Parts: sequence; structure tokens; C-alpha cells
Amino acid sequence: EGVTVLGFAGGTLRTAAHVGPPGARLRMRLRARDVAVATVEPRGLSTSNILPVTLAAILDAPEPAEAFLRLAAGPSVLLARVTRESVQRLELRQGMPLWALVKAVTIDHRGGPPA
Repeated sequence: EGVTVLGFAGGTLRTAAHVGPPGARLRMRLRARDVAVATVEPRGLSTSNILPVTLAAILDAPEPAEAFLRLAAGPSVLLARVTRESVQRLELRQGMPLWALVKAVTIDHRGGPPA
């Protein structure tokens, strides 16, 4: 189907990117603006990457109306960029369990070995 499954310390991600032979170690990039969060497990979405995470921190973003969410997926960290209004509306708090959503077509493969 043209989808590659990537395993990492926090789970698995599906991507539409062609990333190399099976078992290859890669560096992948998820942009914070491409990560959304939900307070309940989403169902019936076209988004295939739905990861259970914990909200580790709410951080300031360059724009005053936005915030970064530091999300822990096991030992791995993801960032989500959301509006401050979303933080208030969803009543987001540090330590809260959430679901991170990432569309498969937004994951980029960056050349070179992982850090």
C-alpha cells in the first residue's frame, strides 16, 4: 500500500515516505505544527498515527497565541504546536494522558544516521 512502518522507543509510526531497506536506522522529522492532541482516544480517522502520550510540559511558543506541548511517548519526546485557546479549552495540564495524532504524509526522512 506504499506505507512504511517505523519502530521507535515510544511506539510505531506509519509514513508514506520511502525510507530505505527494512531494519535501517533512520532519522525522521515530525514538525510540531503537524502533531495534534486529543484527550480521548480518537476513532474513525484517516490519521493512522495515534500514539498514547503523557503531557510532560506546556512551553511558550514564539507567537503569544500559541504554545508548545512536550509529549512523552515512552522515553521519546514529541512536540505539538497548538493555540493557547486549545490549552484552555481542553484543560491541558502537565502529567495528563493524551493521544498524539500525526498524519503519515507529514513525516519527513532526513538523511544521515540517527543522533
